[in-house]
Amino acid sequence: GLDSHVVFRPMADWSDLSIPATVEVRSSEGFGRGLYARSQIRPGADILRDEPYAHVLSKAERGGSCDYCLRSSGNLLRCGQCKFVRYCGQSCQRHDWPLHKVECKGLARIHPNHPSDTIRLVVRILQKRVGRRKQLPEDAEWEMDLLRSHRESLTEGVREEVAIQLLGVKKLLEGREPFDASLGFDVLCKLLCNTYSIYNEELSAIGTAVYIGPSLLNHSCEPNCVVVYDGPTFRLRATREIQPGEQESPFRRMYSAKGDHLSQAEIDGAMEKGLLELDNIGSLRKTEDWPAVASVCQHSLEDQSSMLHPLNVVTAMTLEPLLLSYIELSDWQRALETAEKLSEPYLSYLFRYHPACAVHLVKLGKLRQLIGSTEQLELSIKDLTQAVDRLVVVYGRENPLTKQAIEMLRNSQLELVHRKTALVKDSVQ
Repeated sequence: GLDSHVVFRPMADWSDLSIPATVEVRSSEGFGRGLYARSQIRPGADILRDEPYAHVLSKAERGGSCDYCLRSSGNLLRCGQCKFVRYCGQSCQRHDWPLHKVECKGLARIHPNHPSDTIRLVVRILQKRVGRRKQLPEDAEWEMDLLRSHRESLTEGVREEVAIQLLGVKKLLEGREPFDASLGFDVLCKLLCNTYSIYNEELSAIGTAVYIGPSLLNHSCEPNCVVVYDGPTFRLRATREIQPGEQESPFRRMYSAKGDHLSQAEIDGAMEKGLLELDNIGSLRKTEDWPAVASVCQHSLEDQSSMLHPLNVVTAMTLEPLLLSYIELSDWQRALETAEKLSEPYLSYLFRYHPACAVHLVKLGKLRQLIGSTEQLELSIKDLTQAVDRLVVVYGRENPLTKQAIEMLRNSQLELVHRKTALVKDSVQ
């Protein structure tokens, strides 16, 4: 049964918002609204699938991926009017037109300037308001009324940033029906806490979206499910057995470590300096000057070592581009040493079935294969076995990344058997 403080909200209220029959919406004093299992859910099962209410392709992916399905393609068709959005075919263009038509003329008008992803997302969301309305719960006028903005708790600085973005929205919509600034401000406030970054299997951010049903999911220090994406399609998969009445919680809070012998001001200063260096590193990455990226990362890590704990989140964020630079330079030994340093932060900050943990284990396994010693092959089998176990739960056995990891594992196992067999033959001779 339910605790006395839990208020059950009937499933019928949410049945038109992609909430499946296996879960239900409840509201409690401690967590607010949330999704709860109605029946037992097994590990690796899809709990919830949802299409975005509105989504946009990330600026970084522009020109290489379709604006609708977000798939990478070398043969994209550009919109003839705005010359900005691109599609992999007429089907994607046709499906995207109901939302693209409201921004199309505005994009053409402001060319060669381009709006931010957030501004485009707001424009598309506002267009949904004039479209077909679903049957909505709680006397909501449109789907966005179901999301909470917490605007009353926003600082003055955040409100000013939102107001600046609102000007961008107004500029993109210039010449259309009268602009409702209050409504636009409310949508922007709701995006602050209800926006999802869409990731591909390599965990590169490829888009930004708003999902209505998934907005009900809450944080947990011990998540029981994980979010993955199939293009823009949101998939919530169970990572362990979930019992009836248990809340689905895919998000784990992250905390940075603090040095006990330092003041909070000293720690904050060191972290701020590290974050500024990360901006510089990001600019260098765009030039693909990998020796320079490696050099700046190394100097930044040296500065951080006297002030920040090795598990500090800024240190982990600096190790990631350092690892990438060594991989690009084919310096496998240093890449492996850096990847090993990253393993502990991943395990500390991310729960066992987070996709980033599985991808990191695949990288470790691959680097050990490239070094090729018998000791590293044995370790690669250990890493890749863990990676496959997690990928099967997170993505499924038929996923390309899972298949790739399985093949890598088999190669390490076969090579190790071959070496041991050769060693036995040599000893006999």
